[in-house]
Amino acid sequence: MLLPDSRALHFWDDGKSIGRRYHMLVPRMMGRRAPHSKDMEGDVLWDSYLLYAPEARWNDAPPDVVSWGSTIMLSRETLERDFRSLARR
Repeated sequence: MLLPDSRALHFWDDGKSIGRRYHMLVPRMMGRRAPHSKDMEGDVLWDSYLLYAPEARWNDAPPDVVSWGSTIMLSRETLERDFRSLARR
């Protein structure tokens, strides 16, 4: 277990259905992509973060991301900056 915290839930998506779904959203999210993100290969979004505002809700359509990046290690500075900015709201 990577996050041994009772607040974290862990799921395994063997068919990669979530990663494929998010990959389809990439064109819509490109304007909010973190600098230094790695160009993606294939049809699955993985090793990525997607940061949403606290009020974001996934209803009929997915909400807009505040920022996203791939790989997480390459884009972690943007994730930290944007997360801190949301936390100050």
